[in-house]
Amino acid sequence: MGGGLKIVENGFPMLVENPPPIEKHRFYRKAKATGKCLVVVETPQHSLDDINDLGVDDIVLVISEIAKTMAEYMDRDWAEYFLWFRNKGGEIGVSLSHPHSLIYILPFTPVKIEREMLNAEKHYLEKKECLFCRILGVEEADRDLSLIHISEPTRPLYISYAVFCLK
Repeated sequence: MGGGLKIVENGFPMLVENPPPIEKHRFYRKAKATGKCLVVVETPQHSLDDINDLGVDDIVLVISEIAKTMAEYMDRDWAEYFLWFRNKGGEIGVSLSHPHSLIYILPFTPVKIEREMLNAEKHYLEKKECLFCRILGVEEADRDLSLIHISEPTRPLYISYAVFCLK
């Protein structure tokens, strides 16, 4: 990985690949904290505030390395959901002062994501069209974009959505 980019194990993981056995509780259901937590150090430059302060080539490198990491870990039998996200600020316990993000690989799909996928399927069955394709079409036709859509360089048919403003 070039430019100082590193993807490393989280020093304070909430999930691990081989969690310790759990003790049964008399009332609560418990599950092993199986998963993986990684830190993506996008640059060693402490003077930068966020990933958008990097050059385009460096941002493409970050996204490419995230895609490689996803391909590597999603082959594990326990891995079901890959979450790459950013958090900033001491208020939420961030311990690194330079641009970084986190990767959580979960053994389940979060309920909100499951609901969104069920709604997309329902839309398809009712309208005979892909909901996400429709969203892209509406966004592009209106030219009043409220979403960022990113085609990943290593997987051009995959698109990520992120809200960038509230109306």
